Parts: sequence; C-alpha cells; structure tokens
Amino acid sequence: MINLQISDWLEKKRTLSYGKKALKAINKLPQEVKDNTIILIGPMGAGKSSTSRVLRDIRHMDRISLDNKDRLASIYRYKRRFGNFKNFEFVLACSVLASLKKPMIVDFGAGHSVYEDKEVFELMKRVCSNFRHIFLLLPTQNSMNPDGSINTSNNSRILRLRLQEDKVRPWEGNLHFERRMSENNYFLTCHCNYDLATKTIYQNDKTIEQVAIVIDNEMNNINNKEREKDYEK
Repeated sequence: MINLQISDWLEKKRTLSYGKKALKAINKLPQEVKDNTIILIGPMGAGKSSTSRVLRDIRHMDRISLDNKDRLASIYRYKRRFGNFKNFEFVLACSVLASLKKPMIVDFGAGHSVYEDKEVFELMKRVCSNFRHIFLLLPTQNSMNPDGSINTSNNSRILRLRLQEDKVRPWEGNLHFERRMSENNYFLTCHCNYDLATKTIYQNDKTIEQVAIVIDNEMNNINNKEREKDYEK
C-alpha cells in the first residue's frame, strides 16, 4: 500500500511538472494561434466531433480530436506509462495545445476537460486561460434545484437517448453503456467544464450546422470587440 501511494505521488508530480513545462510553451505561442484556436468541450453525445467537422469547412481550419489515437499515436504510445489514466489525459491535452503551430479546431474528448484532482485541474485552467474561444456544448440549459445545485436531468435524458442511438459501438453491452452514462452524468454535474468554458452553446432544436454557425458568429463577434479595444488603445 505504501509503495503504491509513493508511486501515485511520483506520477502526479511528473504530471504536474510536464503541465508546467507545457504551460510555458503555450504562453509563448503566437497570439494569433491563441486568439483564433477553437476548443470544444462537453459530455459524450454533445456533438463536439460533428460540430468540429462542420466548423472546419466554415472557417477553413484544420481540426484535431484528442480521441484520434492514430493521428496522435506518438503521444498515445506513452499511455501505458501512466497508472492513472486521468494523468495521461491531462498530458495529452497539454501536449496537443503546446504543439499548435497555427489556429486549429481542437475537439476535446469528454474526459479531457474534467479532473477530480484539484491541483491538476487548476493547472488545466491556467493552460486553457491562454485561449479565447472555449465552447461548452450542451443539449439544453440546466435548471437549478431548490438547494442551489445544478439540475442536469434534461441534459442527461437527451444524452442518454443520443448515446442509445449511437451506432458506432454496436458491441457495447448494457453494463458498459450504464457505466458510460454514469460518467456522463458526472461530466454534467462537475464544475470543471463550466469553469473552463468561455461560452456555453445550447443546442436546443438546432441542427449541427446551425450550432456551428452560432459558434462562427460568436467567434466573429468576440474578435471584432477585441479589435475595437485594441483600436481604442
């Protein structure tokens, strides 16, 4: 037990050390990259990948998915060195952002923006604070419970239906599906996505194409406001 605790501590220390190095690299990225990169976050079934593909065509930008093991094979090969998969997800996200050479659409997997460890998440917040456009995608707006907590029941119901209709994983059994839904409910209730997002996009009855247009308009509005500020200076 003691050796396991020491191993966990050392891995976390290495993870935070890598994150701090990545943060320095991200701080030095060209401002154009940080101001025009689009980061999409959200739970499973929120439409991040589909929206990013449409945005790619609208804005004529390259996209990258953190779940793309083939494209990111040089990073994924280090996964087996991590006992805690969340530490690997953190390093993966930081690695991709630190290596950006031009503005890109970065599609985070559902777990890449959510961390239970406070130190790891605080470092992720510092990493993401360099980027102007971090969009959280949700099917609809959450309501509030009488005690002030977030009521995610509508979003959970919609996402469950979407994932049930997902034909990508026909081999998935009920047990695995319920495990995924449990994770998704945590992603919905956890503060992480809400803390990282610069803007939340509620899909409601919009198509994927309409959601992408909303994001494109938000990008243009934000950038125009920033240019006006720079002009006034």
